[in-house]
Order: sequence, then structure tokens, then C-alpha cells
Amino acid sequence: MPRTLPSCSFQTSAGATAAALADPPSRPPPLSLEVLVSELASGQLLASAKQRFPAVPWGPAQLAQVMTWSAALAVVGAASTLSTPQAAALGATELQGAAVRHLGLEVLCCCITTAILFMGLRRSKPRAAGHFQFDLEPGVAMTVVALAAVAYPLADHLLYSINCAAEEALSLAGQLPDPGAALVAQLRQCAEAGDGASLAMHFVASCFVGPLWEETFWRGFFLASMTRVLPLPACLLLSSGSFALLHLGPGTLLPVAALSAVCDALYLRSGSLAAPLLFHAGWNGYQLGLIVLAGKEAFVYGSLAAPLLFHAGWNGYQLGLIVLAGKEAFV
Repeated sequence: MPRTLPSCSFQTSAGATAAALADPPSRPPPLSLEVLVSELASGQLLASAKQRFPAVPWGPAQLAQVMTWSAALAVVGAASTLSTPQAAALGATELQGAAVRHLGLEVLCCCITTAILFMGLRRSKPRAAGHFQFDLEPGVAMTVVALAAVAYPLADHLLYSINCAAEEALSLAGQLPDPGAALVAQLRQCAEAGDGASLAMHFVASCFVGPLWEETFWRGFFLASMTRVLPLPACLLLSSGSFALLHLGPGTLLPVAALSAVCDALYLRSGSLAAPLLFHAGWNGYQLGLIVLAGKEAFVYGSLAAPLLFHAGWNGYQLGLIVLAGKEAFV
């Protein structure tokens, strides 16, 4: 009698393999307003972000190199601001000269940021690994608009008022520097003089160039680097808190920390810098619009570009020292 070859184990194994191929592990869906609401309600936002966020390809050596260039080029950038074209050199008014200086400084910092990231990270090919992407997936723009509709009024006026009240209680009112005061004064003077060209330069500097280099360096590099050594909740807290301290001014700590946390969450969940860039640019435009059109007297987010680059580099250096001191998770 012919013998029948046993096939149960083979069929079972083949069936399991086929089932595994047909049903791969689920991956969180792309970010949209419905997905965001669902994940916030279920507490799964950061868990989904952990699954979707790409692995960081650069290591301690590249991190230290970027931080070294950051410190060196920040000094060069700060010195270069002294030679930024002035009104007299352009034959323009004082207000136009201030606008050119503002735009020129932001463009300079954008170039410096691009240079240091390229020189430090080019060997690790971060874009091929999914970093420094600006893809805008369907649904992300509407998600940013919805978040802005909720977060902007909460940040200014509610959190701003709470922050100001806390400063009054701690006798800190009037003691903090106000880096946005000069810009507010220039914007209001331009509006009163009907100087549309200067207003346009301020808006381009504050709503496009500035957010572009800040988000690329801070979220794209600094926050991404932290994901290699810290859990995502700690990354979000450290990033938003540090970003708020770098923009420290009267009444700004709480609102800027909250806004930065939204940008952090958008980047970690989407994996693209487009979402935090839109949110950041929208906030700056919202503030500048209130200053010009409604006579608002404070810019809740005021920053000085060159000092921000320097302090961001210093914070990155602290991270680098932690990593180089033997944090085994960063390999």
C-alpha cells in the first residue's frame, strides 16, 4: 500500500505564513481630524506617534558635529547682523530699513540652519530615512486649522492672562525682557504710515522664513534626536518647556509652551514638518494681524533669531553630552 506523506504540519505552517502575509501588523492611519479626536479620546496619540515616527539615522558623532557647527555659526550669524543692510544704505525710510533688517536676519538664520544640518547629517542621509520631510497628507491641513481654532484663543487670551497674573503674584511683572516689543512698535508705525512694503517684509520674515528654520532645527533635529534617548512624553515636555524658555517674555511662558507642545505632537504623529510649520506660521500671522488690525500691544511669541539659534545649539549640546556620556539607547 502506498504511504501518504504527512502534510498537517506543512499545511499548518503554510497557512500561518499566508495568513501573516495577508494580515500584516496594523499601522496607525495618517493624521486627520477624525483620527486625532479618536486618538485623543482613547489616549493613543503618542502610542500611534511612536509607531509612525521614523527611526533617527544619525548617532552621537553627527549630533556633536551639528552642535559644534551650531555654536560656531551662531557667533558668526550674530556678528553678521551688524552688517545687515540698513535704511541709509538702501536709500529707504527708517521703517523700511527695520523691515529689511528683520527679513535679512531671518534669511541669514535660515541659511545657517540649512548649512549646519547639511554638513553634520549628510552622511546619515536623514531624508532617505524619512526625516526633514514637508509632505502635507490629506486631512492634515484641516487638522491644523481645527487645532488653531481651539488653541489660538486658549493661548492668547486665557493662558496669557493666567501667566501675567502669576507674574504679578510673584512680583515678576516688568522684570522680564520683552523681545517682541520692538517688532510690535515697528508694525504699528508701519500700519499708521500706510507702509505696505515694510509690513509685507515683516510678515514674510515672521510667517514664513522664521517658522521654516525654527521648525527645521528645533522639531526636525532637536526633537527628533531626543526620541532616541527619551520616551515620547518626556520628549514633548522637554521640547515644549525649552522652546518656551527660549521665547521667554512677559506672559509668554505658558502660552508658548502649550503651542510648542501642539507643534511637537503634530510632528511626532505625522512625521512631517509641514503640520507644525503651518501651525507655527499661522500663530505668528494671527498675532501680527491682531497687532496691525486691532491695535494689539503685545506679541505673544516674540523671539530674537540669532539668540534663539545659539540657545537651541546650547540645549543640543547638553543633549549631546548626555549621549556621549554613555546613554546606551543612542547607538
